[in-house]
Amino acid sequence: MPKTKKYFDFIGNRKIFLIIAGAFLLTGLIFNIIFGTQFDIEFKGGTLLAYSYTGEMNADDVKKTVDDVVEQNCEVALTSDISGETKQFTVSYTGELENKYVYSFTGDISEENIKTVVNDVLGEDVTITKTDSQFTVVPSGKVTGENISALTTRINSSFSSSGVKLVYSGATTDMMGLIHDAIIEKYGTRLVYNVADGFDTTGLSTTIADKTDIDVTVALDGTVLKIVPNNTAVAFGDKIADITAAVQEKESTGALSESVENGIETLRENSVNGLIGKGFFIKCIFAIILGAVFVTVYVGIRFRKIGGVSAAVFAMLALLHDVLIAYFVYVVFRIPLDENFIAVVLTLLGYSLNDTIVIYDRIRENERLFGNTKSVSEIVNDSVNQCFTRNINTSLATFAAIAVICLVALMNGITSIMSFAFPMAVGIVAGCYSSVVLSSPLWAAWREHKLKKQKAKSAK
Repeated sequence: MPKTKKYFDFIGNRKIFLIIAGAFLLTGLIFNIIFGTQFDIEFKGGTLLAYSYTGEMNADDVKKTVDDVVEQNCEVALTSDISGETKQFTVSYTGELENKYVYSFTGDISEENIKTVVNDVLGEDVTITKTDSQFTVVPSGKVTGENISALTTRINSSFSSSGVKLVYSGATTDMMGLIHDAIIEKYGTRLVYNVADGFDTTGLSTTIADKTDIDVTVALDGTVLKIVPNNTAVAFGDKIADITAAVQEKESTGALSESVENGIETLRENSVNGLIGKGFFIKCIFAIILGAVFVTVYVGIRFRKIGGVSAAVFAMLALLHDVLIAYFVYVVFRIPLDENFIAVVLTLLGYSLNDTIVIYDRIRENERLFGNTKSVSEIVNDSVNQCFTRNINTSLATFAAIAVICLVALMNGITSIMSFAFPMAVGIVAGCYSSVVLSSPLWAAWREHKLKKQKAKSAK
């Protein structure tokens, strides 16, 4: 049997340990009541759009731009990979997009003619708003994809000379494109030159393509010349000097007044229906409960010689403590609950239980060795002290590995990893604490209480 080097009275101090655990849980509960729980779109439903970029962006400015496009409050996050070279920003929002359909046009169309065509196709009264280059159709009911296809075909045939094009139809892909265009307008790669009034742009885009192999669009507004790449993921890089030379061939005083390098590209979109997200969350919770039941049955059977069921119950209470601590980490630090939360909980169920089982196994061995020569409290104290160093060292090693992951994720803004690693790190500490100072000491107190009741009953 391993020799106990240091002896600490875990049984005698169990009330202090219980108060500390209760204080942390109460703090988390208060935060939860005041601030509530944030759910990611996987659980609450919504849409996540991801874009890559190469230059510099400001999250607040991006959010303002996106909010104006989506017309609701969105969540925007800027992230990067470990190397810091691949940068991304994600946009997430909940609820359905506004039921409207936006068309662009280049010719001359009257609002009355538009309304006549739309009403004829949809068979209902609609609201039409028109500007110099766009008109918006707002139906009173929901329009299906089939109807919008028929409407677009009819509009194109009715106003074929006006270059009508569907810009937005309430679909996620349309919104992704609108956000992309708005971000390009604000942050996209561009070169701006100050030129003389009447500057001739004829053939300039061809000259630039010949010099740089980059297809560009040239736009002149008075004395301001703007050059942007047609491929929005392209950055000009070392080709700026060649482009400047091409401009100066036409206008010797043409001077570069602004240069922005920011290749922006759409990556992916993920939409989750609210009911599907809720159903997924319920299934995940069911998986956790099912796992907890199996764990309780396992512990009860394996340690039946030391009061199996009661040992399983207190092991499960310790696991509940660990799960609540991990959950409150998400609440306090405003981390949205997503699939990472389920991964954290299921990992802690196995990890924390392992420490508890090691102690229970030592208790079972010590009971076999000492029998009735020692009380339950003494045996548990001996067992916890004998396993203490082992459990601490195991937890420290795991915590160190997770802490490194947290540090790397924090330095590079990788929120998807942080939402797993940080709660996991706190959960490891909580799991070690509950296994060492909560489950076994509290179980010992309960068992001695039951033994006293049995003795008192038999004495009668």
